Amino acid sequence: MVTAKKNKDKKQKTKEEKTLKDLEKDICNKMRTGFTWSRRQISIAQLVQMVDDGIIEDPTYQRGKVWPNYKRKGVNETILEYGGGKIPLLTFRKIENDKLELVDGKQRLLSSIVPFVKGDLRLNGVYVKEFQNHNINDIQKESESIVASFLSSSIEVQIAEDMSYDDAISYFIQINNSGTPMTTGEQIHAMQGTLIMDIIQKLDNHPVWTKVLKKSRYNTYEYISRMIFYTLELEESNEVFNVYSSKKLINKLEGIADYSLPESIVNRIVDTLDLLNEVLEDEGFCVYIREFWDIFIYVDKYLEGVSGTKDKFKPFIKLLYTGIHQQSSGVCFEIKQKPNQQGYNYSPKYYLWYINNLNRLYGKYAEGVSWNEVQRLSLKG
Repeated sequence: MVTAKKNKDKKQKTKEEKTLKDLEKDICNKMRTGFTWSRRQISIAQLVQMVDDGIIEDPTYQRGKVWPNYKRKGVNETILEYGGGKIPLLTFRKIENDKLELVDGKQRLLSSIVPFVKGDLRLNGVYVKEFQNHNINDIQKESESIVASFLSSSIEVQIAEDMSYDDAISYFIQINNSGTPMTTGEQIHAMQGTLIMDIIQKLDNHPVWTKVLKKSRYNTYEYISRMIFYTLELEESNEVFNVYSSKKLINKLEGIADYSLPESIVNRIVDTLDLLNEVLEDEGFCVYIREFWDIFIYVDKYLEGVSGTKDKFKPFIKLLYTGIHQQSSGVCFEIKQKPNQQGYNYSPKYYLWYINNLNRLYGKYAEGVSWNEVQRLSLKG
């Protein structure tokens, strides 16, 4: 029976991987032959003006500023030294009213070149000493010709005349997975215009996220997506959820992209986030995003009917978190180090153990057992 289930899971995994490869192959073929391209040279001065005039648009599926400062400065130093010909081409797709949507090159154009031209980027730590710690205004005071040459330098652009919005997103994901890798959250963010994205963004606006640390590059979107599948699976099968790989998470999200989630699913997530917000507000502490996920699961199970009151539950969560991150022994250390068959603890089997153990210990705490005694009891878990 176990062998049959393993074979079934293996076949399902192979099928999903094949689907992803087919999608990647499809966009690769389209990139080569499926679009009508035009190419031309556009000066930096013109490009910046087109941004200012709204002719060049930054689509919602694009990422924020993800390049470190040394890369942003390096683009401008390269142009100052060698001209725009050393900069990789920019990719646009033509949209209505002859506007251009920036599909590839945001980090070069919008995060690097435009801020420099506006005087908002200073060249600290660059190789050319005459540009050291200078912004464009400083350079112009010393040499107007250098700045004039910079602004007149041209960068090659390619424009797709017939690229759809969906193709643009696929192109964007494919290109960026071979450059500065896209995080799982950034890939989810690229699913703009779908019903599931509307829900994710709604949940991302919850005030609890202001109390969560280490948020970057849309990683809240990843954890919200995991919350959605966790809650869906609990309601559908009443079992502990699966811990999906990032690739599988994206694949599953695409499968329900235009699926209207039941209101009960969204409400359950909001209820859990509401209680977490209360806990963090009343107890006066913040949590890191990875550990926020563990606490989310436990609070969700608490709302299903763990004995005790909120007044006792809130300080228990604070003690629990403190024990995990500020102590090397006790209840939380034991929980964090619990091994599983995969070698580490984040598996469905681990979370089942995690929830049951915490519920047992919270039951003792709610009955009046001291925290020190709860820690001692945990070592028997």
